[in-house]
Amino acid sequence: ILRVPRALNLVFHNIFIHVPHHVEMRIPWYRLPQAAVAIEEAFPGTVVDQPLSFRKYLRSARTCKLYNFEQGNWMSYREGWTSPPSGP
Repeated sequence: ILRVPRALNLVFHNIFIHVPHHVEMRIPWYRLPQAAVAIEEAFPGTVVDQPLSFRKYLRSARTCKLYNFEQGNWMSYREGWTSPPSGP
């Protein structure tokens, strides 16, 4: 969870409070802050909550990619690309 000024969170629909989205994608954007608190209370010490810095954002964007649960490792988007998406 990245803490940013409230106005910025409103403009970006709480995208910086992203953990609850991965727990349950149906949580509406305006409920993400409450969901984040509930997750932190239920699983103390597992959620990283810190102020946003541009340097940290760039580092995360470079390193956080795709997780392969079958192999138990992180991989790049290129490594995760197996076939083009099928269209309608």
